[in-house]
Amino acid sequence: MDLIPTEQKVFDGVNDKLVVDGANGVGGAKLRILHKLLNVLDMEVRNSSEDEGVLNDGVGADYVQKEKVAPRGFGSKDAGTRLVCSSSDAKNEYLHPRNFPL
Repeated sequence: MDLIPTEQKVFDGVNDKLVVDGANGVGGAKLRILHKLLNVLDMEVRNSSEDEGVLNDGVGADYVQKEKVAPRGFGSKDAGTRLVCSSSDAKNEYLHPRNFPL
């Protein structure tokens, strides 16, 4: 599946929205607090510790890098959206959506 959308909502190269995979860790919850303080940023946090998932189970930078798949909670509707995956050791990795199959 080609993950570059043929119809762009906003096209300046990529969509302006940033989606963060919190790896079901405490960092995701902290990012939600930060987002409230920096409300000018169009950001969505998924897989936060508040979402009751298991730490690093099918989520996070290490999982995505090793398995070459999207983290849990992401799908074809996310094509063209900037994605940042974090992991429990605070390593962050920027991934372009075409790098993994959805």
